Amino acid sequence: MGDVLDKAFQYSQAALVFLTGDDLARLGTRYQSPNDPPEEKQLMPQPRPNVLFELGMAFGRYPDRTVIVSLGYTRQFSDIVGRHVVRLTNTVPTRKKLVGRLKTAGCPVNIDHKDEWMTIGDFDATAQQPDLSGSAALKIIRRRAHPEDTAQFKPKVWVEIRNDSGTCLEVRHMGWEHAPMGIQIKYGPASMQLKLEKVFCPEKEGLEHLHVPPDHTIRAWVQPTMQHDITDLEQRCQTEGRIGVLHLRVNGQDVKLTV
Repeated sequence: MGDVLDKAFQYSQAALVFLTGDDLARLGTRYQSPNDPPEEKQLMPQPRPNVLFELGMAFGRYPDRTVIVSLGYTRQFSDIVGRHVVRLTNTVPTRKKLVGRLKTAGCPVNIDHKDEWMTIGDFDATAQQPDLSGSAALKIIRRRAHPEDTAQFKPKVWVEIRNDSGTCLEVRHMGWEHAPMGIQIKYGPASMQLKLEKVFCPEKEGLEHLHVPPDHTIRAWVQPTMQHDITDLEQRCQTEGRIGVLHLRVNGQDVKLTV
């Protein structure tokens, strides 16, 4: 591993190490004390061990050229927390912090007279629990904007979600939430429809509560504000994490589904 890193740094100015909470970990109960913080007592997202090992190798050899970026919430470790880790979100201050770290590492970053870097991408969409449990492989398979000329509420953005869990799920619609970088929502009803063959039922009005068999699809919708034209909505439907957050209760567990 050391030889690989030495060779890589011959050709690269810096290494970006992204920490994502793919594992779940906590301190063993034998070693816990009453004053321990929550992340020592509860299962918390943590990067894979090989990522932490490779991070340590890179940081030990090239500390000034190793940029550590945390996406979503991960367990903290005291050796580098705060001083070295950039906790990247959609906010401009965290993006500026990453730019600063890249410059410190010697990268020729130029943001003069540019502003796209302050809004492009949706880093908050990475803040998801590693376990499938409640969002139980509820997978977004399609997002579609439609003018709905004859509808009472128009335009509409439809979101289709498939149950990939292998078991029947009890799903309750709990509402919509605006997400950073998402669309502005005028109306988001607690309404869902279940797809049977090629038809979504009930056809005219959806239901707040559905039982969804395995491999079946449900859909929900929102009405955006008038500041979004149909072209804008169609473009957002083709880009991940650009609509909002759908709150569901799946088999009794509250789930936030980034749409």
